[in-house]
Amino acid sequence: MSMEDCRSSQRFLCRANQLENFCKGATVDLLVSGSSDQITRPVALVDDRKEDDVVRMSEIGFCRSRKGPLSSRQLHQLLSKPRYNTDKITSTMPGGSRDGEDPNEPDADRRLIYITDLNPFSVLALLDTVSYHQAYSLRDFIYGHLTYSASLGVTIPLTGVKRFALEVHLPYYAWRNGNSYVKDSRQMADGRPLRRGQRLDFLDMTPSGAECASSNDYIYEAQMSLLVAGLDDHSWVGYFFNDTYHNGTNNEESVVNYNDQELMDPLSGGMLTANPPIWDPRSYFLRIFEIRLEQVKHEWINNISMIQKKTSSYTQDYHVFKSIYLSPDSRNRGERLTRFHDWTGSTTRLLMDLKQALSRTVCAWDLFQRGDIKYFENVDPPKGFPTPPLCLMAITKHVEEMRDQLNALDYQEKVCTNIFRELESCLSLENRDTGEIQLRTGEIQLRTGENVKVITTLALLVSPPAVSAAIFSMQPGVLPWEPSLIGWFVTTIILAFIVVLVSRFLLSRSLRRTDHALQGIAARPLSATRRCWPCRLWHQPYRFWRSPVGLAIPPSSSEGINYDNDGTELADFENRVDAASLV
Repeated sequence: MSMEDCRSSQRFLCRANQLENFCKGATVDLLVSGSSDQITRPVALVDDRKEDDVVRMSEIGFCRSRKGPLSSRQLHQLLSKPRYNTDKITSTMPGGSRDGEDPNEPDADRRLIYITDLNPFSVLALLDTVSYHQAYSLRDFIYGHLTYSASLGVTIPLTGVKRFALEVHLPYYAWRNGNSYVKDSRQMADGRPLRRGQRLDFLDMTPSGAECASSNDYIYEAQMSLLVAGLDDHSWVGYFFNDTYHNGTNNEESVVNYNDQELMDPLSGGMLTANPPIWDPRSYFLRIFEIRLEQVKHEWINNISMIQKKTSSYTQDYHVFKSIYLSPDSRNRGERLTRFHDWTGSTTRLLMDLKQALSRTVCAWDLFQRGDIKYFENVDPPKGFPTPPLCLMAITKHVEEMRDQLNALDYQEKVCTNIFRELESCLSLENRDTGEIQLRTGEIQLRTGENVKVITTLALLVSPPAVSAAIFSMQPGVLPWEPSLIGWFVTTIILAFIVVLVSRFLLSRSLRRTDHALQGIAARPLSATRRCWPCRLWHQPYRFWRSPVGLAIPPSSSEGINYDNDGTELADFENRVDAASLV
């Protein structure tokens, strides 16, 4: 299926790629003969009516018979039939009327198409049957819905056939409570779902460590999109795409539910009756937009209220953070700070996603007010319905309430961001303290090892008399000299001197390596005259006798930290990070 615009070569390649990635594997032949769930599941409703001067007096018009909930295949078959009956012209010509035309069916001057959870075969059914004049508008409309974009505007080309397109996209997040996560079955070519969802179990985690009952809260991406496009006020089509997958089995906006209520307009969410209809396209667009915007507004209010309820006990006055940091339980303090850090990070990311979607909707309305709103001036008010100025005032009120929710989201995000940064600094200090404790523990272990060496040295110093006694206890004739007391003393002194030199050399080398290891100094290669140990004994200064056994301790890691007037380390985040990096 080629989706490239014939008016250009590469300008609309991004739209073509997006549609092809979503509709990969969907073909017209498969739509006609396939049996997959996306082809046979009811997803659409169509309302066709004819309008003329006489019908305007009756206000209802001539309606084509409703076919009930339509699958993608049935939608394709219905849209393949011509909107206007040409039987009066062709019946007198050879061959009679064209295939698919019913001479008793009225023209479809106003056509409304309601589709839930737009899938690849629904897209194919629309694009394969759309008229040439609406092809570009419908292509851009589908692209905007698939990309989860927010927009509001009017398109009236300055060249070509006179036509118009009124378009609005309302992305939002739906907070739902359920027993299980509902995954969007629609997928892109790479396997990603079209709409994302997230389980909010992390909001039930308690950074303070207290137990809390887990809730089954989920939040889902969703979007409502409306397009009213046509040639003039008497011939137009209304498209409405509604994401309802997150509602699960109790889906009040399903096509089956709306079909049971034949007198309700599905595009309005059941807020308007199908009879009498609104014939003017601009009035109909504003009315549907106002109703659906109010619905989206309540979704946003629910989202932000639930988040504030979940996070208020942790973000107000930071009392949980302070209680953890000032806790005397140093053993569990680091673990609790880490848990609070992860909780704050997840909450901040959620707030950023919500803020992004809501801000795009508010910005779209601001742009609309500065320009395209002028197209809705001087519109004849439909009889029995609110006038366009009243609809615009109601829309403005909804947007202002959504702007207040946006400010609440912005404040909540800033609070969580500040807590997140303070927690990062506290974790750095906590890690620094832990590193210092480990360093001191290592020093104690090294000192203990050196003490053991000293004790071993003392034991060696005691052994020369025993060795001398053993030598002089040998049988006569073994020694080259005659055993005597003076010979025993001389032998003991010589052995003790040798033992002292050897033990002193080993101990000094161990101390030097320990000092270098603590200071981070690499070992220097030995010179040629100091490679043999007798030469090293001769060149080694007698530090062992001049100074007590000790270690060279590196500079304190607390040097270079700037303290505030209160003497705390929490005032300057950068200084705390620099201080922690000295360890």
